[in-house]
Amino acid sequence: MNYNKPKEIVLITGVSGMISKSVAMLLKLNNFEVRFLSRTKKASNQFVWDFSKNYIEPNALTNVQHIIHLAGANISDKRWTKKRKKVILDSRIQSTKLLFEEVQKHQISLKTFISASAVGYYGTTTKDVIFTEESPCGNDFLAQVCILWEKESDLFSTYKNTRVVKLRFGVVLDSNGGALAKMIKPITMGIGAVLGNGKQYIPWIHIEDLCQLLLYSLNNSNMIGSYNAVAPQHITNKQLTNLLAYKLHKRIWLPKAPSFILKLLFGEMSSIILKGNRVSCEKLLSSKFTFKYPKIDEALDNLL
Repeated sequence: MNYNKPKEIVLITGVSGMISKSVAMLLKLNNFEVRFLSRTKKASNQFVWDFSKNYIEPNALTNVQHIIHLAGANISDKRWTKKRKKVILDSRIQSTKLLFEEVQKHQISLKTFISASAVGYYGTTTKDVIFTEESPCGNDFLAQVCILWEKESDLFSTYKNTRVVKLRFGVVLDSNGGALAKMIKPITMGIGAVLGNGKQYIPWIHIEDLCQLLLYSLNNSNMIGSYNAVAPQHITNKQLTNLLAYKLHKRIWLPKAPSFILKLLFGEMSSIILKGNRVSCEKLLSSKFTFKYPKIDEALDNLL
């Protein structure tokens, strides 16, 4: 690694998320300078933005060569009311639109735009197929969010030949929170249960692999377009629930949580826990990216 060359500047959106914090640490270790866009300024390398007001603090984009766009309202925090759906959509679409407008306005010489997307692009269903990047998109709410999100990201490819990478995230497993903490809590309390019929797949990725993938996407000029950011091993909700219980020395004694109860509790949002497909990472493997945690057993041993 050449530490004598000038540090390239990476601007990250979504400062409060677990992914942005982890990837920022990795980028700094790899000789990048990191800036953040945040709603409030809490550090010298943070710049204020508000996409609802079309505002980004002056100088936030000065000399920026790469953007990693991770900002977006959490899809599992609240019921999907009409108002909440608008928040989920706007936080992704309007924020991307603002970034593009600002890059154009200030004539930023951007090399790379990396955007988060999600495997929800293929629709929240459970089918006997394995989805690849070439598979058709779904038609439910989350699919529409991802379609519009990626469409806005693609605008960057029309600007000075900026390289655009869209990573369709699976469930990110991290010991510091997120989905894994929500899975673990009921099991440790002795009230864990398989959700619905348990046959729904959970496309997943270890946080460390995801951060390495973001770094790899920055450094590898051959990475262009959409990639499924998921581990090679497929696992169902039933398999993962039982494996977590085994790792935590607990027992799953409750019957399966009925789908209709979860639908009553969570409404339309219940689809993200009751349905799920197998998603392929073959395109990623073909790009020579190597997973440190390709198997769920190894991933959980590390995280737990």
